[in-house]
Amino acid sequence: MKKLLVVDDSSVVRGIVLRVLREAGLDHDGIVEAASGVEALRKIGHDPSIGLVLSDVHMPGMNGIDFVRALRERRTKEELPVLLLTSGDAQTLCAAALADGANGWISKPFTSAMVRAAVEPWLTRSDR
Repeated sequence: MKKLLVVDDSSVVRGIVLRVLREAGLDHDGIVEAASGVEALRKIGHDPSIGLVLSDVHMPGMNGIDFVRALRERRTKEELPVLLLTSGDAQTLCAAALADGANGWISKPFTSAMVRAAVEPWLTRSDR
């Protein structure tokens, strides 16, 4: 199974996402954290085993959409899927992000069942 990268500027939110992943049965040693889009790009560049990214949309500096655009200059949607974490008011932004290379999004507040349904297909793909 490939590693999962969780990107959010808030350590509290990253902790919530990690808890939800555990509740969804997706907790394993392959979860990596990044506090910004810039840090995420650096980690992806150094760790080819990262196979899925969950990224917040609203982050200072490089937001989630800019992160997706920068990532797509290096890796395709098929090579490294990205699911955006967003509040309901940002769904219009997420729709635009799909055109820029995001693979989907998970709306906040989310449940462990919602996260599992969104994440599991990407982690279990045979080409991963």
